[in-house]
Amino acid sequence: MQGWGGLEKVSENGLSTKLLITEQFAQFLAYNLCTGGSVGRTLQDISTALSTVSSSIGSCSASGLSCGSCDTLQVCVPDASTGGFKVATKLQCSTSFPKAPYCNSTLNTCSATPAEECVSESPSVSFACTSDGYFPDVSNCSRYHYCYGDTSYNYECDVKYVYSHEKKMCVLQKLATQCVTMKCTAGLASQLVTYTADASIYGICLLNQPTILFRCPKKQAFDATLGTCQRTCSAAGKEVDEEDCTKFYECYDTTTVGKYTIKHQECPTGTGYNANLPGCDPTFVACTPQPSTSTTTTTTVSMVTTP
Repeated sequence: MQGWGGLEKVSENGLSTKLLITEQFAQFLAYNLCTGGSVGRTLQDISTALSTVSSSIGSCSASGLSCGSCDTLQVCVPDASTGGFKVATKLQCSTSFPKAPYCNSTLNTCSATPAEECVSESPSVSFACTSDGYFPDVSNCSRYHYCYGDTSYNYECDVKYVYSHEKKMCVLQKLATQCVTMKCTAGLASQLVTYTADASIYGICLLNQPTILFRCPKKQAFDATLGTCQRTCSAAGKEVDEEDCTKFYECYDTTTVGKYTIKHQECPTGTGYNANLPGCDPTFVACTPQPSTSTTTTTTVSMVTTP
């Protein structure tokens, strides 16, 4: 085992399963783990989301490679919080190695033949829910998913219809641009992709596994260059900080239409931000978070980052 730079297991038929986590992506995960995750998920959360991809997931009893299910190979690492082990990432054998779609629990590698205990089990793939609400399908614009808790409800549009994320329903396709999907570059160990129809939705691609989708908090968009969700402005002016009403955001016009410079400001001691003024108000010293008065939508440019 080679540490985070690379992890390799070679089967009897010479098939090599290589799992890599790049330094850039490791820093992205570490940032969220340390800050509580402005992006929305820590490494452990991502592992939990990935665990829904296979039909059943095996527990980790030691560091290294092991079978998570009859068609899933997983990497286990020490868990400092429990003193045991946890799943760092998973690899679906049938996707990465079509000629070796099963996981051999004796060799702990992908294999062309299933283990005896897996002969009757059929692999299944489901949409991994990371928050409540509607999500597009990553690869098929005629499908979409609704998440409630850990359960996903999957829907498919009729012929000639595509999913509209703005309307949260199927609509008649009149233009090719109405079909919006998300694509991960083949062969990359990790990648961040943004959904062009809604920049608050982004995906994390790990190896050749199904893309896991996440959603930024309200009034934030995902910046793939920074690897975090960032505050957005819908117009020039001031907007209340929904999480702390003693603070506000000041949005300035730039030379690019629809783009704004954003500053996070704080009201003087003894005042709170009053969106009706708009401005800091002594009568709002005991304020509670209040909604923004803006009703316009935010448009951002989709970005992709590769290690």
